[in-house]
Amino acid sequence: MRGRKNPPLDFSALAQTGPVTFDALALAYLQDYQLQRFRSMNTARPRVEHLRTVFGGQLAARITTDQIRDYQWRRRAEGAEAATINRETSALSRMFHLAVRRGQLAQRPRFPQRLQENPPREGFFEHDEYLQVRAQAPPSYQDVLDFAYYSGWRRNEILHLTWDDVDLAGGVIRLSPARSKTRTGRVLPISGPLRAVLDRRQQQRQAGDPRVFRRDGVPVRRWRTALRDACRQAHVPHRLLHDCRRTAARNLIRAGVPERIAMLLTGHKTRAVFDRYNIVNEQELLTAGERLAAYVSYQSASAQRASSLRLVHGACEPSARATCPTDTDTGSQYAEEDRMTKPPRVQIVGRIPRDLSRRVRAIAKRRKMTLNALLIEALTVAVDGSEAEATALLSR
Repeated sequence: MRGRKNPPLDFSALAQTGPVTFDALALAYLQDYQLQRFRSMNTARPRVEHLRTVFGGQLAARITTDQIRDYQWRRRAEGAEAATINRETSALSRMFHLAVRRGQLAQRPRFPQRLQENPPREGFFEHDEYLQVRAQAPPSYQDVLDFAYYSGWRRNEILHLTWDDVDLAGGVIRLSPARSKTRTGRVLPISGPLRAVLDRRQQQRQAGDPRVFRRDGVPVRRWRTALRDACRQAHVPHRLLHDCRRTAARNLIRAGVPERIAMLLTGHKTRAVFDRYNIVNEQELLTAGERLAAYVSYQSASAQRASSLRLVHGACEPSARATCPTDTDTGSQYAEEDRMTKPPRVQIVGRIPRDLSRRVRAIAKRRKMTLNALLIEALTVAVDGSEAEATALLSR
């Protein structure tokens, strides 16, 4: 926007010859912004003005690494965030790159290391919070909030939406590439909540007005602080309208929508948003936790059943070694079969009555099984079945 704070730029000074100063670098930087038609001119100009307070009028060739480092310290002392300082020094670096390309400078100074930035915001609207905040907002802002919550679109994409983009008959909203941040058009299906928003906006539409969302008489000052005031009145932590975008992406994943489809609806070109916002499929995490609990419970139950039958894998204790049955007790006719299958040895642990040992050997002979095979089958029933089944097996 061009206004009192953004007067038209005069690029005639770029044609002047002589030593290259910071002011010439800054002017060429802003000219490149206009040439490339970047949309962030409103943020580029404040960065230039902050840099001008330190480097204004100075010869570009005399700007050193130490001076850039001092600029970082100064901005820190003024309370600027690390991300803001990094964007400003990146703008200065871009100025030098352009000057080198134009042949005005032979080289650029070495820039100090970028500052460590804070992690990205992770603000989300829980549904009850959204309803509480919505109830405190002006009606016209409620429509904006509803559209943001159910679409996941960016703020400017919503506020600059026109009726030409809305196809009520087809049930879709088409965002043109010219208005998309990623220069990629997309289509948004009109769901029930979105149709209700559009119906309300049609009732408030004035003849010849192309915009969908208007203030409807709400003062500009109140409109700008509508969300902040609504959060305070609803006793909800401060939220941004962009938090609706994060919330929509998370809700789509929770609803089981594939990530690729969610990205098409919200306009994200890469899945980095899911890593940056820490969006994961919480249902999968819940399922993983339930599986872990079931596995631990199964292991505990298996150990208790095995202990109740006094059967384990391993060797006999010395105190019971005399009473431990061996493969030779079952007869040599099954020894060859036992050596071929080589099952894990299973033996009785602890001191047991001698008559039980004789009974187990007799069952093995009657069923024409090796003693090891019989005990393994009993242990399998004890783990996968019940104690009653294992007891019945040993009594056959």
